[in-house]
Amino acid sequence: MPKGSFWRDTFEQLEQLGTSTAQQTGQAVKSVTIGSLQKAIEEFTGGGPSQTSGDKGMEKIEKGQAKKQNYTPLDTKKLEQGYKKQDQQKLMDVRQKLWHYFNLEKQEEKKAIDERKKEQEERKKLEWEKEEKKRKEEKTKQQAFVEAPKGKERRSILAPRKVAKRAQVETRVGTGKQ
Repeated sequence: MPKGSFWRDTFEQLEQLGTSTAQQTGQAVKSVTIGSLQKAIEEFTGGGPSQTSGDKGMEKIEKGQAKKQNYTPLDTKKLEQGYKKQDQQKLMDVRQKLWHYFNLEKQEEKKAIDERKKEQEERKKLEWEKEEKKRKEEKTKQQAFVEAPKGKERRSILAPRKVAKRAQVETRVGTGKQ
């Protein structure tokens, strides 16, 4: 069996089934409509197919026209105007709702944008504070490094001699004289 023949056969069978079904339904609809049409004509004429259908039908039509009208004619212009008013009211309601939702959406977008801006500003502020802290630490390290002497101090010729600092005597409170 060649490759792919199973699918090809299946599709051909489905196609044949579809065409036969379409033909059968068409024939069934024709028979139903023709039969129901004949029944409707018989009922309208009031008898079987043996009676003259034209005479009976004409009599019924004439009787229907001779009767008084039991209804008032419709004023289509008023109906159209009423429907237009209803449609306009509904349209205005829908527009107002949409406008309300549109405004809500705008407000939400503004809030989201403001929050993002605040977050970015906070990030920048934190970064700036970190950098400032690093700079201060570097300055203090440099100043501490500069203040520490590296060896003997050079004495100038004209400067007076330096006197060594004297150590202070420690006193204890409440022990009296020493």
